[in-house]
Amino acid sequence: MPCGSNGTCLLVRAVVPALWHLEMANGLVVAERRGILTATEASRSLIDIEHLTVQIETISDLVSARQALSTARSFLLSACDAVYLDTARQGGLPLATLDKSLRAAASRADVELFQCDTNCVFLPGQGRLLR
Repeated sequence: MPCGSNGTCLLVRAVVPALWHLEMANGLVVAERRGILTATEASRSLIDIEHLTVQIETISDLVSARQALSTARSFLLSACDAVYLDTARQGGLPLATLDKSLRAAASRADVELFQCDTNCVFLPGQGRLLR
């Protein structure tokens, strides 16, 4: 990913499987149930995610259920995580995840990992990340 000396990185292309949107909604509802977010904060976060999706290419048919099952078995992943791994593999793209198991699987599958620490912030509508 191209990064400038001021810490700004251009987000050239982001590709996600169709289930990504559902996983974002699930993460918000779980955070709400655990008391991490209020209902208002979860709703605001969803708006931010909706703005982010303008910058994201959603792939609905890149990975079959059969392929997800095979990858999940091979790398000891959930079927959902296997879809992310296969999407990155088939697209020749780096994988962006903080999940330790998925990062380890990506390494074993020779999939490049998107490098960004927890201080990265996406700026919706501007197609860039700040470190």
